[in-house]
Amino acid sequence: EEQERAVRPSGFLGVALALYGASLACYAGYLVRARAGWLRAAFWTAVAAFAGHTIALIRVAVEIGRSPSLNAYTSLAFFAWAVVLFALLLNLRYSIRLVGLFVVPIAAVALGLTWALGRAFGAAAGLPAGAGNPPVYGFGLAAHASFSFLGYAGFALSFAAACMYLAQERQIHSHHPGALFERLPALGMLERVVY
Repeated sequence: EEQERAVRPSGFLGVALALYGASLACYAGYLVRARAGWLRAAFWTAVAAFAGHTIALIRVAVEIGRSPSLNAYTSLAFFAWAVVLFALLLNLRYSIRLVGLFVVPIAAVALGLTWALGRAFGAAAGLPAGAGNPPVYGFGLAAHASFSFLGYAGFALSFAAACMYLAQERQIHSHHPGALFERLPALGMLERVVY
């Protein structure tokens, strides 16, 4: 019986997590002061975090010899990666730059859990190689798991867009719209994104 080697959290994973935190701080700065520089910094910091995240996933895939979506704890990192990928694609397609404010926390929590679980259950914790990970092989299963997590990421992005929709709708129905009103996209655009 072959066993999977336990994977320690990558330095790139920690860097990506820190950059996602910095991106979230920049989005918060944009909410406080509506300056385009904050929004650009938030976007490019998220792109840099995504790049580090991608490198970390590639390293994990090489270490374990298969898709990270099949590993007990790196599947969360794959999910977070897919959520950010979809958010970046959504930004390119519809120019909804503030979507990161709603998506980056989801990715940061999932990546933080991955990092914490990797520290707790990785080789540094003294567990036997492959503990908690049954040996699973085959391209079909890897594709199935990967596409399942891509679907979950799509649902997460739809959730983020729905939160934006509800926030915008509330701003419209109140007779005193706040700072979010001018920064969020129109309801029709958000309906298309959720759909």
